[in-house]
Amino acid sequence: MLPNIDISESLFARVQSFAIPLVDTFETVMHKALDALQAQNGNPGGATSNSARTLNPAAAPNLSFTTVHSILLNGKRMPPAETYWNNLLRAVIIKANETLSTEELTELVICNNVVGKKEDNGYNYLKEAGISVQATEANKAWKATYLVAKAIKLPLEVDFSWQENPKAAMPSQHGKFVLAWD
Repeated sequence: MLPNIDISESLFARVQSFAIPLVDTFETVMHKALDALQAQNGNPGGATSNSARTLNPAAAPNLSFTTVHSILLNGKRMPPAETYWNNLLRAVIIKANETLSTEELTELVICNNVVGKKEDNGYNYLKEAGISVQATEANKAWKATYLVAKAIKLPLEVDFSWQENPKAAMPSQHGKFVLAWD
């Protein structure tokens, strides 16, 4: 049985200020805070990178109920506050825009996207790419990320874990995707 921990209202409010509504739980915010602290202390991957099981990125298991801990995109670590599946997808699309035409990019991105600026219904405008992409669930965000990264041979490492949830594919387990191209 997991321990119950009482915290003050002020600490709860402080943690809540770092949470993304309808995305984060108290636990995901704590993971991100600890990852940031570990990165500051010279251990950027935290405990997840040492115990993570490397999985096949082309045949990903169900990523529902996962928390992304760190992302290394083209040799550069994304800030802990940006480590979400949809943020990764947007970053990969922006990078792909450097080598692909808008038409090639919109055909390659399998989630909802439109050319031009659209910022309602969950769309995010990617000025650098000239397209708007609708936020999506983890599985589709990863599949779209993988397809775009593969097309441009973009090196990528993602460390993540499944939340302790009975609906998670591998509760409390750590996983890692590594895309390295020759």
